[in-house]
Amino acid sequence: LGGAMFAVRAGRASAGGAPQRSGRLLGGVAHIAREPVLRLAVGVLAGATLFLGGVSVSEVFFAKDTLRAGNLGYGTMLGAWGLGMVVGAIVTGQYTARRDPITILAGGCLSAGVAVCLPALFPSVVLAVVCWFVGGCTNGAYHVAVRTLIHLRTPVQLQGRVFAAQYGAYTAAKLVAMLVGGLLVTWLSLRGAILAMGAATALVGVTCLLVRLPRPVKEQAGHESRDEAAAI
Repeated sequence: LGGAMFAVRAGRASAGGAPQRSGRLLGGVAHIAREPVLRLAVGVLAGATLFLGGVSVSEVFFAKDTLRAGNLGYGTMLGAWGLGMVVGAIVTGQYTARRDPITILAGGCLSAGVAVCLPALFPSVVLAVVCWFVGGCTNGAYHVAVRTLIHLRTPVQLQGRVFAAQYGAYTAAKLVAMLVGGLLVTWLSLRGAILAMGAATALVGVTCLLVRLPRPVKEQAGHESRDEAAAI
């Protein structure tokens, strides 16, 4: 039955559906390329992930060797980051209708970078747990901001493909981040590598703030109408 279904679909594709299929596959990438705000958001998210994701390479050694936190301390740091992501995503979801998502994205990257830098500058288990929680909050916040922009800027029929393209860019950046993190740990000390990756993440946020694009009037009107609906 599966072979028969595949044969039918292959026959349709050979009858002229191949160009349409390739167009559908690249539709999400093409839409992001056409939309300046989405290009900025996806690029900033990939840039932040490229540096922030590299922290995970040295995180365990930083916690156990530099901070002397042991297994419990390392687990607490991981849990604090995960809890922060949940809290940040929930809180941000309540405000995306009244706040510019690009500002949330830029502020989240800047805050996450600073949160990672502080324990590297001032090694302390307590400070690291607090900063990891704050970093998780901002990480969850800017992920929600990017998804909000995709919803606002993408027709319903294209949203699945745009989400797939965005997630592909995010995953590719995360894979490269492992290599970047490993190289920095090799070239620098543990503290130096984490400090460099946190500073680079903060710089991505600052760059986003400097080049951020103003929201079109149409999108602002959409925000205002949602606010009025929520008030009613």
